[in-house]
Amino acid sequence: MVRPTGNPKAGPLAGPRERCVGAAALAVGLLVSGAAAFSPDASGEAPEARGESLSRHYFEAPGSGGDWTVQFEPSLWYAVPGGKVDMPGLETARGEIDLIDLGVDNTGLRPSGEFIFRRGRWMGLVGGIYLEEENDTALNQTISVNGTSYDAGDRVESRLRFASGRLLGGYRIHSYQGGPTADGGYNFTSDFDLIAGARFTHINWRVAGEDPGVSRDSIRASRLFPEAIGGVRWTLGFIEQITIDTELTIGGMTTGDDDTAFSIDIIQGLAWDPHPNLGAQFGYRQLLIRHTDGKGDDRFRYDGAIAGLYAGVKVRF
Repeated sequence: MVRPTGNPKAGPLAGPRERCVGAAALAVGLLVSGAAAFSPDASGEAPEARGESLSRHYFEAPGSGGDWTVQFEPSLWYAVPGGKVDMPGLETARGEIDLIDLGVDNTGLRPSGEFIFRRGRWMGLVGGIYLEEENDTALNQTISVNGTSYDAGDRVESRLRFASGRLLGGYRIHSYQGGPTADGGYNFTSDFDLIAGARFTHINWRVAGEDPGVSRDSIRASRLFPEAIGGVRWTLGFIEQITIDTELTIGGMTTGDDDTAFSIDIIQGLAWDPHPNLGAQFGYRQLLIRHTDGKGDDRFRYDGAIAGLYAGVKVRF
């Protein structure tokens, strides 16, 4: 069976092997850079109180007490899905079909958001994303929908609904503050967190073919994939207003019965905080997934990626 090479419009995201190798290389680079940038805190003690500067609100001293802080980060993700899909009732010569061939590989604004809770070294995160694409397109190959054959040039309607949420806990294993300022803040901070938790991804597909004057066939497939995830989060702060966040999480789950879920999530963000309680941010996110449920004619499989730029605000309580 010949496997497709992926979405040609997605560039480096097109092939699953290239995606995994590229993501792994980026992950190693981020970790090596982070390790090189850290310098130890000689005293190991929390710094003195820093007044009402932004550093007190956001760069809380490690191990210090205080109340929980809550940060809400709504954003819009200008993202495009790519990859291949296979589902019961859908047959192609290659076994799977590219999203580009179904016409759902379009870039659009996707809602996303996170709540981040922090107290001292501890943090929690609850967040999610949602994507929906629907299109009517002409086929460039022959496919079968519930046993009815549709040739190249015939039109099909396709719809993808993708929702993913995550619940994380984290612990700050390293914190460094340098360049004290006159108001008690710091010109540079570096914080490194270990994070772990769970991701839940729901994927819903519908493909409908039209044979004018004869019939209309459609197939639907809906699956929920839970995963255990773990990773790192590295935050750099500059002049009490600029932060650079880098986050990498890797997840997976298997039941041993051909049901597997695997993901790599990379987020790189830049934020500006002109006020202790309000800021703006933008960045890039790439979520690679390989989810499979069942085998043979009953197999559901989505092997692809969603990637793009995002922008939003930060509201801190």
